[in-house]
Amino acid sequence: MGIAALILIFSLVMVNRFTVIRKQKRVIQAEKERGDELLELTTVQKQELERLNRVKDRLFSVIGHDMRKPVNSLISFTQLLDNGNLSAEKQQVYALDLKNTLANTANMMDSLLNWA
Repeated sequence: MGIAALILIFSLVMVNRFTVIRKQKRVIQAEKERGDELLELTTVQKQELERLNRVKDRLFSVIGHDMRKPVNSLISFTQLLDNGNLSAEKQQVYALDLKNTLANTANMMDSLLNWA
């Protein structure tokens, strides 16, 4: 085999190696771009999740406040009944008010359960 044949074989090996390296670089670049896309998507999803979590926290805060009032009213009414210092007329007024408040709370709970 002559030097020309060796140079030709060496050249073919180098061209093949260069082609393989170029293909590998394209694959790596495509994977990097896909990784960048996934990172951007993950960042957007994280921001949306944080926003939704703040909405959830606010919603539970409002619901908790709205449900606390009738429970506190019921506790107060039973304490007034326990003391025995309440006239029959006042008992009726407070009982009606409590009944309306509890009915509104029951409707709110039904709505929440239907919504969920």
